Amino acid sequence: MREMVAEALDDAGFECAAVDSAERAWSELERGDVDAVVTDLRLPGESGMAVLARVRQLDPKLPVIIITAHATVEGAVDAMRQGATDYLVKPFSLDELEVRLRRALGEFRAELETRRLRQELRGRYGRLVGSSGGLERVFRDVDKVAPTPIPVLILGESGTGKELLAREIHERSPRARGPFVAVNCAAIAKGLIESELFGHEKGAFTGAHRSRKGYIEMAEGGTLFLDEIGDLDNDTQVKLLRFLQEKEVTRVGGDRSRVVDVRVLAATNRDLKADVAAGRFRDDLYFRLSVVTLALPPLRDRRDDVPALIEHFVAKWNTELHCNTQPSPEFVRSALAYDWPGNVRELENAIERAIVLCSGDLLRPDDLPFEGGDAEGGEGSTSLVGEVEAFERQLVARALAEADGNTSRAAKALGVKRTTLQYKIRKYGLGDATDPEKSPPGDG
Repeated sequence: MREMVAEALDDAGFECAAVDSAERAWSELERGDVDAVVTDLRLPGESGMAVLARVRQLDPKLPVIIITAHATVEGAVDAMRQGATDYLVKPFSLDELEVRLRRALGEFRAELETRRLRQELRGRYGRLVGSSGGLERVFRDVDKVAPTPIPVLILGESGTGKELLAREIHERSPRARGPFVAVNCAAIAKGLIESELFGHEKGAFTGAHRSRKGYIEMAEGGTLFLDEIGDLDNDTQVKLLRFLQEKEVTRVGGDRSRVVDVRVLAATNRDLKADVAAGRFRDDLYFRLSVVTLALPPLRDRRDDVPALIEHFVAKWNTELHCNTQPSPEFVRSALAYDWPGNVRELENAIERAIVLCSGDLLRPDDLPFEGGDAEGGEGSTSLVGEVEAFERQLVARALAEADGNTSRAAKALGVKRTTLQYKIRKYGLGDATDPEKSPPGDG
């Protein structure tokens, strides 16, 4: 009967392993690739009930169909009480067994998908991956604050995911169908920030060939996210405070105010309280922006999330790069031992690099962008972010030298906008980021 059933199920498209005792079933079960078990109650040696008990230890939901004779129907009912999925009484038709088996497998696969989704949801909050205590507190606060119109200040080191958190607040708010406009305040030259935020009228300054909306107006009905808010100069801080109070903007060179319905979220990696105390940031603007403050912990303080993040980024970059790599346990251990000064952004960059450069389909510690001996994150350890920034600084310095300090020509040579280059010059301390040959631009 065993051989007949196995042959019939093979013909029906199943892959069967047929064994003649409970003992021989153990090795098949321990391999971990069994999707269902069909067993007689009466077996040589241990009984089918012993098989059921072993299966339930391995997986409480794995389908087990019991076959029994008329005389032992009570035993089959008892097996159902102890977790059997279904039972068949001899004699039975092979078609009936196939129907019962497919039904049990369908329910099992639905259960597996439910488990997978629950596991995924436990480790994810929208685009943010992690379930550590620090993140859980932030997520709880987001659920409370997202439906409201109040400003939120997001604090955290570079690379912790401040913009991702801002997007989650927007998408969980009544403004989700409106625009989400992200502005990096540190990347805009001082002379441009007012025009970029508030817009300008035609002829407001040299190069303003047409009227242009600012980022605030572009975010009408949605959310404006001001990243690196601590880099705003004092004059722009005053104008931003006025907008937050009045909900009106006046374009540069204009004389008419416009009411704009925008929710403002802000973020910084600086200690704004210290900047307020030192007079570098207005206290009234700080209090207006920080009605609610959310602090994202650095990755070194949420190491429990590193394995989940690795799994997430490996899956992402496998898809992007058409690869099929998997992290080895040693790779994960090395990643756990490192401090990740560049936080989640550095980890993602490291995963992308590892997938590109690894030999074969298994990621190993040598594929990480730091020496194995430095994996403790101590003195002398390097990060991908640091290496990239050092290389970028050299490129910018060389381009400036070859252009005799002319930022317009240097930006053209590097293939970037002049405002981007000016930001890099300030970031790396390479001298005055202004370009004397240019007046304040208008249309960018």
